[in-house]
Amino acid sequence: MDKDEILARSRMENTGIDEYECMVLEKAGRFSMKAGLLACCVCAAAGLFFSVQFALDIWGRHHG
Repeated sequence: MDKDEILARSRMENTGIDEYECMVLEKAGRFSMKAGLLACCVCAAAGLFFSVQFALDIWGRHHG
């Protein structure tokens, strides 16, 4: 086998999903979900503090 044939086979074997990329995307998704939930909690707490009514529309925007 020559160099070009080996490289071509290697490229064919390595096509697919990169495990490191999947791990990074999963961590990013979890972080963004937690950040969004925290932002909703802060907004809901501020809404309770400044008014008597509990604003459920904030939760609908995040989870909807």
